[in-house]
Amino acid sequence: VNGPLSDPLSYHDVRIITNQACSEFFPEMVTTDTLCATSVPYDTCYGNSGSPLILNQSDVTTLVGLISFGGPDCYTLPLGFSRVTGHLDWIADHINSTTGSPSEPTRE
Repeated sequence: VNGPLSDPLSYHDVRIITNQACSEFFPEMVTTDTLCATSVPYDTCYGNSGSPLILNQSDVTTLVGLISFGGPDCYTLPLGFSRVTGHLDWIADHINSTTGSPSEPTRE
């Protein structure tokens, strides 16, 4: 919290844990669309939501999940990722959309 930004982006190896084990820490947040991992001594922190969980295997890089939640202290609890596979229909619908490019972002 209130620490310096990382430049370049950082990465950490994680260990996947079961949703049952993750539910012990986050009973209200873990669903079938959740993938949990540990990355001691690292955790997500404020501003990390949406960061990718990537699997590198046999020269193939796959986006597996996006950070959804972590512990309030930024260090000790499992990380909760939203599984990309749980949202493939939504992704396909929006990739195949004929509405064109999104508008430029604005500040309110």
